[in-house]
Amino acid sequence: TPMTVAVKQGEPLMRVLLALLVAVALLTSASCQAVGELSSAIERNLQGDATANTVESAIDRGNLHLRLGQLDEALASYNRALELDSDSLPAHNNRGVAYSRQARYAAAAADYGRAIEISSQFGAPYYNLAIDQAEQGRLKEAIEGFTLAISLDPQLASAYNNRGRVYQDTGQVAQALADYDRAVALVPTFALAYNNRGAVYFRQGKLEDAAGAFTRAIAIDPRLAAAHRNLALVQSAFERFDQAIQSFTMAIQLAPQQAEAYVGRGRAYSGLGKTELAIADYNRAIELNPSYSRAYYHRAFALRSQEKRREANDDYARALELNPRLMIGPTDAAEVVTAPWITADSGSKRPSTSRR
Repeated sequence: TPMTVAVKQGEPLMRVLLALLVAVALLTSASCQAVGELSSAIERNLQGDATANTVESAIDRGNLHLRLGQLDEALASYNRALELDSDSLPAHNNRGVAYSRQARYAAAAADYGRAIEISSQFGAPYYNLAIDQAEQGRLKEAIEGFTLAISLDPQLASAYNNRGRVYQDTGQVAQALADYDRAVALVPTFALAYNNRGAVYFRQGKLEDAAGAFTRAIAIDPRLAAAHRNLALVQSAFERFDQAIQSFTMAIQLAPQQAEAYVGRGRAYSGLGKTELAIADYNRAIELNPSYSRAYYHRAFALRSQEKRREANDDYARALELNPRLMIGPTDAAEVVTAPWITADSGSKRPSTSRR
């Protein structure tokens, strides 16, 4: 529930509000960006800003709700901003982001299109529309959109990262690696790009290079679950099962609903002969995703090692029913994950394709 505070001018009160802000951020895992935006909003009010219903303040509120995942509240704030100024480019772009996160792609496309009409030289709408196109499997259009965004803002590292993901999905490995290289050259602390580069290396069989990329991503962002899980796959490939178990466990702690990490850890337990622990992990994976074929596949082999042939045969049959390609065996390359898409939103004052 959004917290509202009635404020008056005064430095002591400002300190109290900022302290409350930090506490709320810790409780809600709000980003530093969200904290900064709310802090700015408080400062404006304390400086005697009587225009509580300005376009800027409405977008500020929308941006904060967006970062906290409160999409309905964000949409309400952006709607208010557009009531006040129907040609507000940031409001159209950012409302499009909120619609995208609700998978309301047609509504998002309409907002991005309107933002482009207002200013065709602003890269964020092209960029965000490209993300939606990629999510819908329209990969050629997505590449074109990211390329246009890059032409408008050549320093936009996240556009290179996202275009690299699409290149990777279309098998254009050299282009993907070039984009990831460019992303980390622009932002050396870009953990997501290092993770994605590692995923390419893994699929190429360059395991040492992959391990280096995943390790670098984790050093930058220890909470990046995808990188821990991917590193664990490399460790398993090298039969370093104790290390793999530690990495999978960290991935599970960071993202407890990932069935894939439980299957990976189960396989590592199997590698150490700890069959009961492996089966427990396969069971948990199936609880999380009853249609996850690999969980049944690997549990079948674990059960067979316990001479439970009927149960093993049932699991194997279920695995093939869900995924007939498992007849030739699973590949770890299919389990490597790329990092999430990065959307571009706008501040309330001036359009910007970067994340402030």
